[in-house]
Amino acid sequence: DSLLERSLRRDQTEPAAVVDDPTFLRRTYLQLVGRIPTLAETETWLADQDPNKRHTLIDRLLDSPGHTSHLANFWFDLFRVKSRQRQVSGEPFAHYLREAVQKDKPYDQMVRELLTAEGAAHAEGNGAVGYLLRDQNMPHDAMANTLRLFLGTRLECAQCHNHPFDVWTQKEFYA
Repeated sequence: DSLLERSLRRDQTEPAAVVDDPTFLRRTYLQLVGRIPTLAETETWLADQDPNKRHTLIDRLLDSPGHTSHLANFWFDLFRVKSRQRQVSGEPFAHYLREAVQKDKPYDQMVRELLTAEGAAHAEGNGAVGYLLRDQNMPHDAMANTLRLFLGTRLECAQCHNHPFDVWTQKEFYA
């Protein structure tokens, strides 16, 4: 909060007004579980008079299977999870990501595990290796995707020509 307050003061910006309960409920459900609340959930929550009901809702949704599913789907999209990766099932990789979300695994630990995984994809507890298998035998795609995902740098344009909006050249791409 102090970082946010300092930034708002620096930018001479007023914080957004606190939203009403129906707006808060809808936004919270969409953000944490990826759906709007049902009518019954809405009526029950709006009727609740507990002054801490917003905190309680957030905690309940963060601990729900809906949050695990919603956040896992985010990672599935980002890492381009497939059910089959050539002759290997992609399910161990999907399971690894679901479990990382469920156990609230720190991001740096997850990235380290994804980038250093080795061994058989079907070995018990070795789902992280699915990230490296995703682009197996496609080293240029694997490198470009890894840079984009973990360093926020888009290098794939330089695979075909000098990057039009950055400093990367085609020669540097292949170096």
